[in-house]
Amino acid sequence: MYQQKSTRRQLVLQVVVQVFFSTTCSCDQLLSRVVTTKYGPIQGVIRQHSSATLPAVEAFLGVPYASPPTGEGRFTPTSSPLPWDAVKKCTELPPVCPQQLPHLGYPGGSLPPDRMQYLRSESRKLERQSEDCLYLNIYAPHDGGGSYPVMVFIQGEAFWWGSGNLYDGTVLASYGRLVVVTLNYRLGPLGFLNTSPTGSTRKVVGNQGLMDQLAALSWVHENIAAFGGDPGRVTLFGHAAGAACITYLMVSPVLVPGLFHRAILMSGSALSSWAEVQDGISVTARLARALNCSLPSDLREQHPETIVCLRNLSAQTLVNAPLPKYKFASLFGPSVDGVVVTADYRIRLARELKDRNLSVILGVTEGDAYPELTHRQATEGLNMKERNRIFRTFVRNSYDHHLQEIYLAMCKEYTDWGNPSHHPIEVRDLAVEALSDGGFVAPMTRTAAVLSQRADTYVYVYAHHDADHQ
Repeated sequence: MYQQKSTRRQLVLQVVVQVFFSTTCSCDQLLSRVVTTKYGPIQGVIRQHSSATLPAVEAFLGVPYASPPTGEGRFTPTSSPLPWDAVKKCTELPPVCPQQLPHLGYPGGSLPPDRMQYLRSESRKLERQSEDCLYLNIYAPHDGGGSYPVMVFIQGEAFWWGSGNLYDGTVLASYGRLVVVTLNYRLGPLGFLNTSPTGSTRKVVGNQGLMDQLAALSWVHENIAAFGGDPGRVTLFGHAAGAACITYLMVSPVLVPGLFHRAILMSGSALSSWAEVQDGISVTARLARALNCSLPSDLREQHPETIVCLRNLSAQTLVNAPLPKYKFASLFGPSVDGVVVTADYRIRLARELKDRNLSVILGVTEGDAYPELTHRQATEGLNMKERNRIFRTFVRNSYDHHLQEIYLAMCKEYTDWGNPSHHPIEVRDLAVEALSDGGFVAPMTRTAAVLSQRADTYVYVYAHHDADHQ
């Protein structure tokens, strides 16, 4: 029963993405009007949904919002795109940022069946990769008139893979009568390499992926009116890692006020343990050692030679470096660099939002941790020994203190003591509930409690049940 309901519960993307980010359109590829942006004129295509009741949409695909972060631009802050004169054809999806594609395992192996099917259907869209990847896709009502609300989506499959290309905004733009923007941002070591010396007061900008997102928002603020969008009504929304990124952006000192006005955080928050890399410089050191790049004897010192070495390697070498991955934790992701993400970002979350006039919706599904199960665990359940091993791994990779106490508390609270048989399906369901509470629900609750003191805040729990199990 749980597995069937999880198909609908475990990802809010099942609702938002699969319904509104739909690709069912009769794409005759008629050229759209020419839109003049700050950097040059572009032309997209007109899309008509197969349902005659939905109005046509103009799609502008592969619009550059930044200069390519290649060569000396690797590991550097995002810079504006170079202007152009001739009309740029924005009719095809751009390449995605370099990434290691998710391991799909084997039938019956490392992923739940629903997750395996989803990843297999999407992974082929991620095969065309390039460091020249900082593009966005715009979906706008075809009439070109009015001043429509704008929704900017931050994809969040993970901090190391994914793309805005996976999400077609045609239906959402047409049905909602609004402008939808999706974007690519740098991922993995190319997007989240922390090079700030340990303990140094001289900070180095890291979190390039977050800087990319800010650059895309600046581009939208400057240009979206030309597409019929209202730059004064921008909603930033994202799922999982994307939601965590939005939380960081909300309180970042480098955020220019007014770039977005509302936020929707779906199954993710910067307060989740997986959303922050605690010791980013150590991860950089491990990457350098794995790729035979020299390191300073003291990590408190600047290490330009290391960066030069990493910069000279191919992008695929970097993203496919032989580094261990830890369950329930992010190897690469946002970390404190003192510039984009400050050490006091949790305090800033409570302090800074009052003057930013934001409204926030945030929430979870009933089974956000379901994708952490293997195929066998999802279909056959868990025995108690296996559950305990998963709990220990979760605690070890999610917390720094009182590990034994937390582990014992999880075992106590998420065991059905009235049912001594411990049926594997029931054990599985309670384990997913425990992992979801620890990784998603509790951080969301803390985030909502803080945000509600400074901003209009609304919370949801997505708990759709099959018709047969109401």
